[in-house]
Amino acid sequence: MTLPVFQQEDGAQLVPVFTTPARMHQALPQIERYHLVPLGALAQGWPSEELSLTIDAGAPEAVTLSATGVRSLLSGSGPAA
Repeated sequence: MTLPVFQQEDGAQLVPVFTTPARMHQALPQIERYHLVPLGALAQGWPSEELSLTIDAGAPEAVTLSATGVRSLLSGSGPAA
């Protein structure tokens, strides 16, 4: 799967994902097509240590995870509650 990678002004690279089509349209109104992908599938195949994952980019509740965070939290191998 090819991931959309955005580069920020500081050189950081991120993959944006959205919880709803409405959130995606708010941040990226020019996007007309998208794919639904389970976050666990992203975690298992995360391609690079340089990439971060941003959930709901542009929203006040946006969350960004480092590559390590993606792999540990989204794969279910994070610390036990």
